[in-house]
Amino acid sequence: MNPSDDRIIDITTGWINVNTGCNNRCKWCYRQVDLATNSQEMLLHMAEQLVDFFIALDIYSCIFIGGEPTLYKKLTDLVSQAKKGGIKELTVVSNGRKYSKKEYVQDLIAAGLNNFSISIHSGFQYIHDLISRVPAWEQTIGGIKNVVSLGHFCSLNVVVGPGNVTSTIDSLKILLDLGVDKIIVSAAIPCVGENGITGEYALDPQDFGELATQIADLDERVVVLHELPLCLIPREPFVRLVEQNRLGFGCHVGLGRGLSVDVDGKVIPCNSFAHHPMIDLFQDGKLRFSPDEFRHVWATDETVKSVRDAVNVYRSEICKECDLWSLCNCGCPMTWGAFNPEDYINDGLLDIKAEDVYQYTNKKYNP
Repeated sequence: MNPSDDRIIDITTGWINVNTGCNNRCKWCYRQVDLATNSQEMLLHMAEQLVDFFIALDIYSCIFIGGEPTLYKKLTDLVSQAKKGGIKELTVVSNGRKYSKKEYVQDLIAAGLNNFSISIHSGFQYIHDLISRVPAWEQTIGGIKNVVSLGHFCSLNVVVGPGNVTSTIDSLKILLDLGVDKIIVSAAIPCVGENGITGEYALDPQDFGELATQIADLDERVVVLHELPLCLIPREPFVRLVEQNRLGFGCHVGLGRGLSVDVDGKVIPCNSFAHHPMIDLFQDGKLRFSPDEFRHVWATDETVKSVRDAVNVYRSEICKECDLWSLCNCGCPMTWGAFNPEDYINDGLLDIKAEDVYQYTNKKYNP
């Protein structure tokens, strides 16, 4: 079922996957397919061209990601280049282990980094290290403390899966005591493995809806990134999260507002679809497109359009009657590679209008 879609494409966020290697081995990493292979790094001259390309596209937010981007030797130089070029919001998504070296944090701040976005599985060491599959918690906590002590913006990403869902509320209370500015909580979704989409470590969507209900009672620094159908959250906590601007939602793929570039310089649908290229940005080591040429390709390329069409679908007959579908798009399409949407989508929020929600939630909290 493909609904009509006349929304304007506006590329506001760009992701640069600078590498695939990581010093953690997290159970529900979206790059599972890379964990068993030799790590790759984006060639520096390509990364530098990409930053300039994002500047020329007037992208608001540039996010450096991996793999573990702090293992990329020239990361600080790329952040500085983006800052000097006028990109307003610069983020590094990291496991935070290298931030245990305070001088490295200081270098990134001096380069112009706005947001230290640190992924952590738990405030409890044994749970974090069990999920990371390496002893990483102490370094990550040390990194968080260093960023906070230097007075810089620090947000945490807590991805919730079967291994930490029952302890998440208590864990969040511990993490809040570290003095961070924001904690973004999202569900572990299915990922692309060697044999297609696998939900082995994914969280049941209903469990996350129940968790969101509990999060609504916590400190307002805790935000729910709900990349699932909005109707999974009961009405009262849903309204409360919305009115406090603590609810992120939707899928940027269907809108075309996010541009994710993989380690090889090819555009992928999103970071969860590593090694699934749609457009090759480079030819003989140089960018193939001017900004205007790329905007045209982004709007008209048949492969890109087919991916968007595959995302912008009604997963249930109920969605056709729901005004909120225009906001959530039934969430991340990866979810439905392992779960049946008909088991989860319900009519509990049918009378709520999208415009009433959007007036509060004017920013999507990207990890």
